[in-house]
Amino acid sequence: MRHRLPRVARECWTVAAVAAAVVLAVVVSHWQSVYRPSDAPQFLGVAQNPFGNGAHYAGQALVQGVAYRYGRIGFPIVAWVLALGRPAAARGTLAAVFVASFGAWVALAAEHLRRGGRRPRLALWILALPWMLLWFAVPEIVSEPMAAALMLFAYLCEREGRGRPARFAAALAILTREQMIVAFIPLAWRDWKRRRWAAVRSWSLVLLPYAAWTVWVRVRIGHFPLTDPASTRRDAFALPFVAWYRTLTGPLAASQKWSVLVAFATVALVALLVIQGKWLYPITHGAVALAALSLCYGANVLRYPGEAFRILAPVQVLLVIAACSRRDSSSSDADADQPADAKVSANAPGF
Repeated sequence: MRHRLPRVARECWTVAAVAAAVVLAVVVSHWQSVYRPSDAPQFLGVAQNPFGNGAHYAGQALVQGVAYRYGRIGFPIVAWVLALGRPAAARGTLAAVFVASFGAWVALAAEHLRRGGRRPRLALWILALPWMLLWFAVPEIVSEPMAAALMLFAYLCEREGRGRPARFAAALAILTREQMIVAFIPLAWRDWKRRRWAAVRSWSLVLLPYAAWTVWVRVRIGHFPLTDPASTRRDAFALPFVAWYRTLTGPLAASQKWSVLVAFATVALVALLVIQGKWLYPITHGAVALAALSLCYGANVLRYPGEAFRILAPVQVLLVIAACSRRDSSSSDADADQPADAKVSANAPGF
């Protein structure tokens, strides 16, 4: 009997527990400051009142972008549900969702590596990402681990031919961070080649929750998330390489130029992966899509290394999985766990 959802090996969850324990220890030790830097207070503001009009929101609307922040509802709404709608409890539940999401991110990365013929413990490399190294110094509660975990889960479902769970995870990932829609273009394209207009109907339903939520945000707050007039939203994207060039040539601090250098290294390594022909579907395809999107990052992203490193983290994990995998295995867990001799016997003709 087949499992309705892909099974993640116990060893992968063990690796994830180690990573989550490290992150939890940092969060607890910096509890008084985890909601101070970058986007953390913005997520907390939404989690405390996800269906409000933004009047309670901290900061200046034209700087913070209230509608823009409310557009990324996936992460804070889970914390709000766990808090039973109590604003005072949102601080704890949002941190809990962050730690759990980070553990799931590591577990799913480990499972992809296991199916690619590598040891799951290699997924602990996530703790050495540029973003994580900076995060250990200045920890914050943000949505990237949840969005990345949902992406990897959708990819795992896709590799097993489970279209519905993959599309459901994709819808949640887009609600968590709208840019993740780019990561699912390869899945939608392959589905289109198989099912044509039936695929169009299915993937339209994937976009429906986010579209409906943006209409709600427009009614309650006065702007669609992607038309918010705040500088935070307007400076998030630009024409390809424009913000990269301006960051490198402008009068900016040396630390800010690290944003462009890390982004360039990430894109270059993805290009090298493609040149070498390591097309692990859908991992490599997703890495290419997200790397291409990074060429259009705006000044508001590249101005802050923590922001740039954080947004680049999902594509860097895909890069490591694709580069390290020794085989493209879409088989079930039972097949993946069998020794080679057992697989030969299982595939031999019967009498």
